Amino acid sequence: MKLFNTILPMALAVLLAAGCNGVNTGQFKQPKETAKIIHTTSFHPSEANPLECGEPFDGNNLYPNKDEYLDSYGNPLLETWYHPGGETFIYARYYYSNHTFGQLEKVVQYQPPMKPKVAKFTRDKNGAVIGISETIILPDKFFEKKEVDRTSTFKETTVTDTKSVESTSTPLENNQLQVDYKSTRTDSVVELGTKVYDQNTGALTEHSGIEYDKTEVKRAFGKRYEYTPEGKVKRLVNTDATGTGFYTWEYDDHGNWVAYKYWKEPDDGNTYTQDKVYTYNENGDWTKCITTTNGEVEAIVTRTIEYLK
Repeated sequence: MKLFNTILPMALAVLLAAGCNGVNTGQFKQPKETAKIIHTTSFHPSEANPLECGEPFDGNNLYPNKDEYLDSYGNPLLETWYHPGGETFIYARYYYSNHTFGQLEKVVQYQPPMKPKVAKFTRDKNGAVIGISETIILPDKFFEKKEVDRTSTFKETTVTDTKSVESTSTPLENNQLQVDYKSTRTDSVVELGTKVYDQNTGALTEHSGIEYDKTEVKRAFGKRYEYTPEGKVKRLVNTDATGTGFYTWEYDDHGNWVAYKYWKEPDDGNTYTQDKVYTYNENGDWTKCITTTNGEVEAIVTRTIEYLK
């Protein structure tokens, strides 16, 4: 009887730790490798003073409200997204096969009360990702399900919930790589296109394509990318049926985007500009960002940072 009285509470404790639906919620507590915790909140500007915080809100896709737990290499270990009222609506736990190089082993997404999704990563001998077992969409990240056809070095097939992609790769001069692809969606819309990558950096430099619905051309486009020495996009030229759009970005010494401008030719009479001003702490981490769009303050973001190691 004493043994039964001991075992029963232990069993109940295990069930409670796993959650009512069998989920191991313990993995979404602070990981032991945590070296830094960042708490981010986005605010509307105050009506009385646009440079001061007003009401918090959910609509900032660039800086969503969330808590981040990072290891000593800066890799995310756990992220929890929350509404301004404090309700957590989604978790993401990151596991690594190599923390030093940030090589993910798997990502667990948990959105109560649903069961978790697990994206597992398969890598080649050089560490490049060649397979992802599950598509996971997080508020500020996207992991796309990916399967590789290993019968050919130059043929890759990507499978997602909505489309399949076949592609062939051709090396070019100046260490460029051209990838020609055919994408077929479940609704039979087909896209034929070409991407060109810089093999030194892996950066996409050109992307053009035509989208067909049966035999009718639905969309045609061409894009060219330019990068900073640090690998950030500084210029994008996008051509489609309506004209050519130009996008430019500027960055500060910390690598943060501080200015953005968009215009279109033929001139549609509209120029879109956005500027960001950051405040930093003594460790060089930013703690406040004020975003101004077309001359008006749009959002203020604050970050509270806790250093553990």
